[in-house]
Amino acid sequence: GLAEAMGIEDDAARVAADAADIDGTLTGRQLADCLRSGVAFHHAGLRAGHRTVVERGFRERSIACICATPTLAAGVNVPARRVVVRDQRRYTGSSMEWLPTLEVHQMCGRAGRPGLDPHGEAVLVGEPATRAELVARYVEGDPEAVESTLADPASLRTHVLSAIATGFAGTEAEILDVFDGTFYAREAGAGGLADAVAVAVDDLVDAGMVRRETGGVDAYRLVATPVGETTSRQYVRPETGERIVEGLHTAAEMASATTLTAFEIVCDTPDMQDTYLGNRERAEMYSFADNNAAALTTRMGEADDFEGWLEAVKTARILDEWIGGATVEELVEAYRIGPGDLDSRVERAEWLLSAAEALGDTIEVSVPAVPRARSRL
Repeated sequence: GLAEAMGIEDDAARVAADAADIDGTLTGRQLADCLRSGVAFHHAGLRAGHRTVVERGFRERSIACICATPTLAAGVNVPARRVVVRDQRRYTGSSMEWLPTLEVHQMCGRAGRPGLDPHGEAVLVGEPATRAELVARYVEGDPEAVESTLADPASLRTHVLSAIATGFAGTEAEILDVFDGTFYAREAGAGGLADAVAVAVDDLVDAGMVRRETGGVDAYRLVATPVGETTSRQYVRPETGERIVEGLHTAAEMASATTLTAFEIVCDTPDMQDTYLGNRERAEMYSFADNNAAALTTRMGEADDFEGWLEAVKTARILDEWIGGATVEELVEAYRIGPGDLDSRVERAEWLLSAAEALGDTIEVSVPAVPRARSRL
């Protein structure tokens, strides 16, 4: 009745106030406005505090509806009475592609609240012309086969280095024993796993993370180098460790390495999340990189992946302005990033700068800008 309706309105107002207290960004204000009406949105660009408010409010039934990206379906405990999948295609960087069947099933699996609903409802929205395709793909079709993450060579290199650095394995045969019980071993088969491990070991030796120590006429042991040990202990990928070491050596030879230098080193690694670089800001970011070339460890003409490096420069610039006093609101407005995107970059930068300090100690190279950047974050 009226009392229940007033209670729901009070709950919505309380949740909206909680969201408004987190920050004054446009995204935060828009979320608070939605919450006052009992609805919300949820995506990776939200700050962690905002996501928590939305998830808690939905579980407590203070929010009637959430409009979300697939990230909400990836493990967050927010069961719903009804799930509506409005779009079944996603832009993958080059074209619009169908969402994986497994991903759609994961979303639909959120329908049905234990102890509250006798059943859940899942709705796929589409044009009449796509009805047959939707039914064949998502209703009658089988989900895609699950693949092991170790199938990614970069992931395998990380785990091989860990096995060697921790002393669990000292030969390729012992590495195979470590991975013998994994899902990847079953997928690849004995021959495929052996080939992949051999390639990973060669890559790690070439990167200076592992060395072969001769123990006899033809025998040798695999031993992590000091850089390899530190890289593994810091939980960063071998490629990240290699890039940081290279960057530290370059920065140490520079006339005046700055905090921008430190950020560029750690942002130009696979462990830092990509930051979207729009067409409208590409020219401006190019100009920034050109004007600040003396503070960057990579010259524009030397970048293997120029677009990726320019994205790294953008992330480094954002972080440098953040420690310079720029507010969340200013950075979100200037660089077309979500408040949550900034939080995640700051968090990763702290971790990677910590790794850079440890690697600097290992190779006995001092770049004061690295601890200075970390302390100011």
